[in-house]
Amino acid sequence: MHRSIRAWGSYGLLWGVAAVTNPVVLSTVPFLFGWLYFRRGARLRWPSEFVTAALFLGLVVAPWFVRNYIAFDRFIPFRGTFWMVFWEGNMGDASDLFPDWTNPAHNETKMAEYGSRGEMGYVAEKKRLSLEFLRDHPGLYLRLYGQTVCLYLDRLLVASCGLPRPRAICALE
Repeated sequence: MHRSIRAWGSYGLLWGVAAVTNPVVLSTVPFLFGWLYFRRGARLRWPSEFVTAALFLGLVVAPWFVRNYIAFDRFIPFRGTFWMVFWEGNMGDASDLFPDWTNPAHNETKMAEYGSRGEMGYVAEKKRLSLEFLRDHPGLYLRLYGQTVCLYLDRLLVASCGLPRPRAICALE
């Protein structure tokens, strides 16, 4: 096997493992390919290296896709909990990035609801509530989104720059 093909196969395996644990990682792959293309220029054999990485990534994630299809009776690539997470992040509590009280793993009442409805039923209900919230309160959603961004930036600045106060820049509250 050519050294380059072996290296790109390894990248594909690594991206596959990362994708199964955190699918957001896959959003960086196009940028990485673009960066490598401009860095290496004509020496990058674009189709063969890209296809090799994609095939190896596919080998890692395919069993997860099959498992999800069997478990949920529908195609769910990595996770089907988007609306649950969206709902958790848009409950009006912008005092914390991850309000624990909204997550079934940290709230007995929510866990009982999750258990009685099942995962797909629970997520479907959170989708309904999320879309209802967006329709009824678009301005509040934008304000809360802004607060969350500020809170994230505050914590990032405090952690990386050692700023002395917990709210360095958030003025939206």
